[in-house]
Amino acid sequence: MEKEKKDETVQLRKNRTLPSERLRNLKRIRAAPAVLAERKNLQDSKITLSGGFIMITREDVIEELKRRGYEAVAITRMKNGISFDGILIHDGRRVVPFIRTGTILDKVNKRGTSINAVVEGILEFCREHKNHTLNMENLSNREFVLRQINVALQKVGSEEIVKKPCSYFGGVEQYLYISEQVAEEGQYFLPVTKTILSLAGIKEKEAWEAARKNLHDSIVIQSSYDIFTKMMGSEVADMFVGEKDPMYIISSTNGRYGASAVLDSKVLADFARRHGVSNLLLLPSSVHEVIIILDGDAFIVEAMVGVTAAVNRDEVEPEEQLSDTPFLWTLNN
Repeated sequence: MEKEKKDETVQLRKNRTLPSERLRNLKRIRAAPAVLAERKNLQDSKITLSGGFIMITREDVIEELKRRGYEAVAITRMKNGISFDGILIHDGRRVVPFIRTGTILDKVNKRGTSINAVVEGILEFCREHKNHTLNMENLSNREFVLRQINVALQKVGSEEIVKKPCSYFGGVEQYLYISEQVAEEGQYFLPVTKTILSLAGIKEKEAWEAARKNLHDSIVIQSSYDIFTKMMGSEVADMFVGEKDPMYIISSTNGRYGASAVLDSKVLADFARRHGVSNLLLLPSSVHEVIIILDGDAFIVEAMVGVTAAVNRDEVEPEEQLSDTPFLWTLNN
């Protein structure tokens, strides 16, 4: 009798957790626009077959760009603990978006694309994104930096940027970045270094305070039902989640690097009180967002560790993965 009662309790608790398939479906729905945009960027690059097979290197691309009169430099960037080889093309005042030559060359070298086709594709990408660039003069503008600075989360890394530990999740740190909408669909993203703060005449404490305020002003929380309804219609939402689904997404208004929203304890406290709960289970969905499950407990945390790891592995790009470790937030935090 005691065993039957225990089994019933376990089953009830399991029913309160989020089945892995529902979590996967949500990730796929949320990721769809980004996946389509990435595919469009690859298609727009117009890098196609054009002759004999030659192994092209990043140095070949830079040499050809310089031969055409462009200033290009090789650079390796770290993003969330992963390094990417690429190039920057600049004119002294503005820098175009970082171009991952590693990704491009891996594809074109398998297809035997010419150097001319590769460079033409890169230059077309630059022309299409000419308004998505950073004006370097703004980095010495104190008001601009304080207005555009914000906080993001990433895996603990070795980059020399302004950052500090994060008490949520495992192996995660918070850092400062500058971002600005520079075109209708364009936005640049720049991690903040001590040099940038020095140029703008800003102390680290002041920078963090301004970033926290900007973060607070940009936070948005949506229910999984509302997300499915907006993207797929109410019938699909009813099929996958239902209006009473206890899962929510917390992020930024533009959906970029919004996982840091969980650092705002006032927002979490107001949300918990509004829903009449004292515990929130925080699932690190990606660097862009965190999934909230109402009224979580230690049992659910343990049950969701494997699910979170599996979904991250299968549905989230490595450079956007945050952590496999859920965090149980309580109202008294």
